[in-house]
Amino acid sequence: MCGMNCGTLSTTAWLALKEGVDASVVVEDKQAHEAVLELEGVGVKAGPCGAATLAAFTESDWGRRKARVGVG
Repeated sequence: MCGMNCGTLSTTAWLALKEGVDASVVVEDKQAHEAVLELEGVGVKAGPCGAATLAAFTESDWGRRKARVGVG
């Protein structure tokens, strides 16, 4: 995403974080933009960095299962 270097792992931080990571999700610029628009639609002002969490959730298996059963 613009202004972010999310493709480079912090080796220093990873030592502390790796025990708590169960999964990771790649979010493309288009997905982050769509999440920004979705959040705007419900009155939430967020940029791509903030909306990336929604995009990642939507892309996750759990997010897809919720969408299939119409939850949320």
